[in-house]
Amino acid sequence: MDRIKVLIADDEENIRTALEKIVDWNSIGAYVCATAQNGRDALEKIKKYLPDILLMDIRMPGKSGLEVIQEIRDTNPEIRAIVLSGYDDFSYAQQAIRYGAVNYLLKPSPPEKILAAVDEVCRKIRAERLQMQENNQKEHQLLLNRKELHDKAVAEIVLTHHEQLAVQKAEEIGFPIGSSQFCMLISPPEHILFFEEQKKYIIQCLEKMFTCQTACLGESIVVIVSGNVNEEKAAIQKQLLKLKADISHLFNTSLSVTVGSNAGTMGEMYQSYQDALKIRGMFFFLGTDFVMFYDSIYSKVMDIYPAEAEKEIFSAVEQRNSSRCMEQIDSFFAQVSDKSENKASIIQTTIVLILSAYRFVLQYQIETQAVFDSPFSVFEEIQRSKNRKELVEKIKFIFGRVIAALNSSKTGNELVDIVVDYIQKKYMDEVFLSDAAQKAGITPAYLSTLFKQTLGQNFVDYLNAVRIEKACALLKDSRLKTYEIAYRVGFRDEKYFMKVFKKLIGISPSEYKQSGIAARV
Repeated sequence: MDRIKVLIADDEENIRTALEKIVDWNSIGAYVCATAQNGRDALEKIKKYLPDILLMDIRMPGKSGLEVIQEIRDTNPEIRAIVLSGYDDFSYAQQAIRYGAVNYLLKPSPPEKILAAVDEVCRKIRAERLQMQENNQKEHQLLLNRKELHDKAVAEIVLTHHEQLAVQKAEEIGFPIGSSQFCMLISPPEHILFFEEQKKYIIQCLEKMFTCQTACLGESIVVIVSGNVNEEKAAIQKQLLKLKADISHLFNTSLSVTVGSNAGTMGEMYQSYQDALKIRGMFFFLGTDFVMFYDSIYSKVMDIYPAEAEKEIFSAVEQRNSSRCMEQIDSFFAQVSDKSENKASIIQTTIVLILSAYRFVLQYQIETQAVFDSPFSVFEEIQRSKNRKELVEKIKFIFGRVIAALNSSKTGNELVDIVVDYIQKKYMDEVFLSDAAQKAGITPAYLSTLFKQTLGQNFVDYLNAVRIEKACALLKDSRLKTYEIAYRVGFRDEKYFMKVFKKLIGISPSEYKQSGIAARV
C-alpha cells in the first residue's frame, strides 16, 4: 500500500506535536512528512516535501490557512487540504471549501475523528492513483497495439507478392504510394541486438531523413521508403553514412545497412525486401563499415551472369552430386568468360555466386565457418587468383564443403532426401506437393507413398512439423510477434499457424513462450 504524506501546519506547538505523535498515522498507511508553524513556513515545506494532504489551522500568523489553500490551488491542485479551526464559524468553512479544502474539522477534535477524516481522503487518493495507473496502462497497451498493427502492416507489405494487399496495407499506415519506392534493412552487428533506446533513436533519424515507414521485425528495422533509389543513391548513401557515424558516436556500435532494388509498384516491395536481405550476406565477408546497395553488387553483372547455370550448380548440390556440381561450376565460368574477359566483371560475378552459396548455407542451417573458414579472407583470396583456373578451383573447394556438410544428414532414400532438402530450403515460402515431386522427378502420388514409407508421415504433416520446429526456435526471441513468426516460417494465416502449433506442441505459441520452454530449448 502506498504511504500517504501528511503535512501538519499549526501555530501552536503543542497541537502540532499532539497531531504528529498521538494520531496513529501508520494504521491508515500515512505518515507525517513535515510540520509547519505558520502559513509561510507551510508554503516553503510544501515545495520541499510535496505532501499529499495538508492538515492545517485556518488562523495562523503571516499567512492564514485559507491563503495557503488559495495559493496552492493553482500550483499544486493535487494536494488535499483538511482545515482545523477553533472557531465554529460556518463562513470559514464555506470559504475553505470554496478554495478547495476537502474537509473542515473543529478544534479540539478527538484523534479518531481526525484519523477518520484523513483516512477518507487517503482512500480517495489511492483510488485516483489506481485509476490513473489503469488508464496509463490502457493507454500504453493501446499504443503497443497500434504499433503492433503498424509493424504488421509493414511486414505484410514486404512479405506479400499481392499488389492489392500491399496497396491496402500502405494506405492503412499512410505510406505515400508513388511511381517508385524501395526497402532498406537496418541491422545490428552479428550476434548483437539493438537496445530499445537505440531503435527509437534510429527510427527517429530515419523518419527525419526520408519519407518512410518503419517497423521492427526481429533483430532488424525494416524501412519502406518513398523515392527512387537509382536517382537518389548518392544522397541516400550520404544520409545513411551519417546515421552510421552518429550511432557509432552515441552508442559505440555499428549498423549494417542494406538497400534493396527499386520497386515500381507496391507489389514489387517484396522483391526489394528480398534483395536487401540478399546482400546482407556481404557483411559476413566484409564487415559493417559500408552501406550496401543491391544495384551496386548485382546490376553491373546481371547482363553477363548465367542465372540458369547457377540453378544447375545448386540443383547438383541439393542432390549431393559432387561431380555434376563441379561440371556445372566449369560451365558457369565458361559462360561468364564468353560474355566478358574483364577480370573485374568476373570477380564481381564470383562474389554474387558466393553470396548465393552463403544464403544456401543459411537456409540449410550449415555452420558457416565449416564452409568459409575465415569469412573476411574469402574475397581477398578471390582477388588474389592469378587466373580463371585458380579462381574456379577455389569456388569448387567451397562448394565441395557445402556438399560434405549436406552428406552428414540423409534419410536413406535419395528421392526423399531431395524433397527434404527442398522443404528445408523453401519452408518459408509456399510449398506444394506437386513442386516437390517435380524437384525429385517423380509423380506427386508416388512422392506421398515414399514419404509415408520413409518418414512415417505424409508430405503436409512433415512440412508443418518443419515449420513449427523453426517457429519454436524463433519463439526464443521475445521481440518477435506471433504474426511475424508465422510469416517467417511459411504460414500466411496466423490463425491456422496457431492451430497447427497447438496441435503439434500441445499449447499455444504465447503459452509456449511464457512457459519458459523456448528459453531452454
